[in-house]
Amino acid sequence: MGPRHRHCLASMLLAAAVLTSACNDASVSVGADAGDATPAITPGPGDAPGPEDEPAPQTQQHPDIIEARLTRSGDSWSLDATISSPYDTPERYADAFRAVGPDGTVLGVRELTHDHANEQPFTRTLTNLVIPAGTRQVTVEARDLQFGWGGATVTLDVPADPEPTPTQETAGEVVITEDDSGRAVAFDDHTQATLRLRPSAGQWSEPKVAGTSIQLAERMFLVDPGYREWEILVAGPGSSTISSASDPCPGAEDPPCGAPSRLFEVTIDVA
Repeated sequence: MGPRHRHCLASMLLAAAVLTSACNDASVSVGADAGDATPAITPGPGDAPGPEDEPAPQTQQHPDIIEARLTRSGDSWSLDATISSPYDTPERYADAFRAVGPDGTVLGVRELTHDHANEQPFTRTLTNLVIPAGTRQVTVEARDLQFGWGGATVTLDVPADPEPTPTQETAGEVVITEDDSGRAVAFDDHTQATLRLRPSAGQWSEPKVAGTSIQLAERMFLVDPGYREWEILVAGPGSSTISSASDPCPGAEDPPCGAPSRLFEVTIDVA
């Protein structure tokens, strides 16, 4: 091979070496760039949030009292309560409501024996509710068959008793009972008065009158009213005393049952 041919061959080999080096550098560069890139992840159908991933709504556990009203009925009260229990089913429902005093005393309960799914909200009445004298408020609450008492409540003010309209008794008639024992009562010749003894402390003896200013006339009843009663008749001016004693266990030996006897005495002064 001549010098010219050798020179051409060397040039070709050099060119091949340079080309190979350039390709290798390109490969390293591409690989580095690929390693630096963060591949994008496309969520699959199973990765999308579904209903089972959402928090389940909480079921109402207690009925709510949404309205209530007290109505006087003689010596007792009627309580109307409106209850909301939209979850009612035959298996679980609002099964009672009650009235509670300020100190937590349960004053009355109305039981409910079935659901009211087709009547929401519904109103029911608790009758013959006795509210102690001096009670200013009552709270109405409802009960769930499964979870017990709870839910929204309503607190009511107890209406005050109206001022009495003057009657024969409040206008001038006097009624004396065993609770008046020890008192002195002033009469005039126009006073209308009654002595009334109740058997709460036992059977009372026949009242005795010491003095001449009054007399007693027993009133008779066709139906036993639960007490004995005498009309007090004014006979003239002066002072008289009415007395009686109770026997806690009439007909038995003394002391019959450990209950004490009770003395009753009232002084009547007639002007």
